[in-house]
Amino acid sequence: MGSSTSMPCRELVALVTAYMDGALPSAERARFDEHVRTCAECRTYLAQMELVVAGATNWVANFAVTVTFLPLLNAAGLAGAYALYVLAAVLSLPFVWGAARETRGKALEQM
Repeated sequence: MGSSTSMPCRELVALVTAYMDGALPSAERARFDEHVRTCAECRTYLAQMELVVAGATNWVANFAVTVTFLPLLNAAGLAGAYALYVLAAVLSLPFVWGAARETRGKALEQM
């Protein structure tokens, strides 16, 4: 990885988790953003880390559905189990609308 700004690539790697959590102070975030704009290798690394988090989140959600489906089926029946999953999906919509970025017209590498 090349160092193209005042933030070395090694520092970016150390800060990527805090960046993705939104926990970096604004000055550090600005340095991080500037480095990512100018360093192709770090831009790729950040995209890879974002894909890892997305994949892990998807896996955890699928695991939660798998583990809870049979107990819900026994307790509430098929309609009740699906109703609870629909309720969870509906309750998550405000978060998705507020936090998810628009991806229409973008290549996977741009997301």
